[in-house]
Amino acid sequence: MSLEGRVSIDLERGASPSVRVRFSQPNGVARILIGKTPSEAQAMIPAIYSLCGKAQAQAACLALDAAQGQTRSPGVRARLQCLTEMESLRENTLRIALDWPRVLGEETVKAGLKTLMRLVPELERVLPPDYDACGEDAVSGAVRNAALFLISQAEELLSELVFGESVERWQVRSNRDEILSWSTEGNTPAARLLNRIYVRGHGHAGAIDLCALKPLNAHDVGEWLSGDPDCANSLPIAVDGPVPETTLLSRHGSDKRLDIAGDGDGASAGLWARLLARLIELSELPNRMRCLIEGRVQPVCGCALGGKGGMSEVNAARGALVHAASVENGRVTRYRVLAPTRWNFDAAGAAARAVGRIAAENGGDALELSELMINAIDPCVAYSVRAH
Repeated sequence: MSLEGRVSIDLERGASPSVRVRFSQPNGVARILIGKTPSEAQAMIPAIYSLCGKAQAQAACLALDAAQGQTRSPGVRARLQCLTEMESLRENTLRIALDWPRVLGEETVKAGLKTLMRLVPELERVLPPDYDACGEDAVSGAVRNAALFLISQAEELLSELVFGESVERWQVRSNRDEILSWSTEGNTPAARLLNRIYVRGHGHAGAIDLCALKPLNAHDVGEWLSGDPDCANSLPIAVDGPVPETTLLSRHGSDKRLDIAGDGDGASAGLWARLLARLIELSELPNRMRCLIEGRVQPVCGCALGGKGGMSEVNAARGALVHAASVENGRVTRYRVLAPTRWNFDAAGAAARAVGRIAAENGGDALELSELMINAIDPCVAYSVRAH
């Protein structure tokens, strides 16, 4: 098993439908990194975690810096965050291009995928490790222009592969009815899938109350870091009831286009809203990257935990990714990673509750809708669904 873990879902159909979700994740990262210098640990993290490698690298850098009482320059942090955002664009677009046509019974979209896969390494190449977002010399200007060109390429790919119109035009669609109009008239797999779900009456399939994960506080994470590292599945907060989710839906839950009844906790959202949340995220990524490259926003930084510990919370393609570390005498003494999958696929998490409702209410469509729901919640996680 990889360190990212694996999800197993057993779907019991029949007179008394039920769902069992299990997330298995080893915690070998602690043993691998203990005793390493922070620079050694930071270099190893992207190789250890194949999923969301840039997000893992950003989270590791910020957590290890905070553990040592350090903060990188805004330009360096902007570079790290921009690479994470481009990785998120790549991963979410790739899943739409590969997975959504399959649901529709169509051929996989292949045009543009080679360009899509080159975006992250090319952005990493043009942005130097010591990037200065506010530099006014000719070299800084040339670097910014090269990065902005790649971001424009990414935006053009989104227009072609996902939206079928300019990203700017799609973003002007400000409510549910305008999104429905786009899905009816659109010529991309994304538009056709949302239209199919709506026409078949599956928009509210798996609808559950939105219980969004709130930012974690340093005290709770510090206690969690000092706990048993072999208890890989522990959480840094006490949960009494539904386990909070950290998904693209929880990130954009207040967006009016999602047509969620109410904002925040207590709002109910189904399959249509979850798939649409990914499109909303994709539409915002190019401008977020431009703001980072041009120094118009402050990039995230780590947080000290006290006692030579530090943490980071990074918005990755699948949700909030948390790293926590302690460093003593120049060596890592503790290290823990909390992936978004751990929250979303808990036995009492969003996936279990949403798929459980699908099993109870959607009969013969339950298997297909369950797989779509899993894809909507976490498009990257390795999973298996068994129907009984």
